[in-house]
Amino acid sequence: MGHAGDVTEPDIASALGRARLQRVAEGMSLLRAMAEKLPREASWVLHLPVPLQSKEPRAADQELTRLLPSTGTWFSGVRYDKEGNRSGLATPFLQLPEPYSLEGIAAQLTALDVHGRTGAWWLTHVWRGVQLADAAESALRVWQILPAAACARSLLEGAAAFSCESGDMIGDWDAFKREGTPTVETIRNFAESFGQRLARVQFGSRLDESVETKPPIQSTNAITYVRRLAKKRPNDTIYDAYEWLCDAVHPSFGGMTVFVANQAQHFTRTHHLTQIAWNPLTHPSYEPVIEPTVAIAAADTIAVAADEITARSAEMKWLIDDIGLTTKVAFTSRLPDHVGANPEPRRNDRCPCGSGRKYKACGLHRWGESGRPPLN
Repeated sequence: MGHAGDVTEPDIASALGRARLQRVAEGMSLLRAMAEKLPREASWVLHLPVPLQSKEPRAADQELTRLLPSTGTWFSGVRYDKEGNRSGLATPFLQLPEPYSLEGIAAQLTALDVHGRTGAWWLTHVWRGVQLADAAESALRVWQILPAAACARSLLEGAAAFSCESGDMIGDWDAFKREGTPTVETIRNFAESFGQRLARVQFGSRLDESVETKPPIQSTNAITYVRRLAKKRPNDTIYDAYEWLCDAVHPSFGGMTVFVANQAQHFTRTHHLTQIAWNPLTHPSYEPVIEPTVAIAAADTIAVAADEITARSAEMKWLIDDIGLTTKVAFTSRLPDHVGANPEPRRNDRCPCGSGRKYKACGLHRWGESGRPPLN
């Protein structure tokens, strides 16, 4: 039995074509270069309203104060609903300018939660994509097609989900931002709706009813995402490749084909002979006319997914910057490893969004303006 190391680069280039391998290499190069610029850690926070027993405002303030540590800087306030029930809001992760109001605290807490969670979701998707793409490419380059197919399939599902959800997030933010300066109520409503999306993409699962502890949030089916991406990129035969990858990773026809070195019908038509090998490319009877369908699907998927993740990551970075700069939570956050947090620019500093303009003249991060990334 041969070993994976017996396969050479010329063997693989002959089987897949140098142009296809070049697309994989170019996609991986851009993906890795983009990922190198990203943070290696992040944190996010979800603030919870604290129910208070006191009905009188001063007593409610005192009740909340007693709950908080005496050390550190906490910003807090008490709010009440239409029924007169009071709840406390508090955080050690903001630095607000004086004077500040309950409305200011509430708005900044809401923005901090949305901003931090969105940044963390972005990073985890990119990290996931890079790791799977690396594994898929490495397996492909030593002609271990089944591991390459398994990683490429998962890579495509993640890239499709990232593409679809990031586009929807940008659309949601754009619609909200265009409405103009928000009130505490409108930003809370937006955060609730946006938070439901984040909860689904962060914590949703496809575990079925046979699992003892069924997750409370069901995630979107991966096939739904893949079909949406296939419609978006009709020239890439995404869904055909996906079906081959799925078939390969199951104990079925696709998985068996990766070991076929040669097959033919005898000229007498009395039998059909198939020869299989650990490494079909290096087997003496290997016939190059047999197309390595699963390997081609894996290679094409790596190239497409790397391109899609790289492009959508740039858009997500802009979205995160825009949320942080428009709400100003990028400047008020004291959350450790907060993705998108920035010191407030000084006079003549460039805008953190990367527009190249001075911060004061950027003009993109104002309520009422578009929330979509500029075309350039």
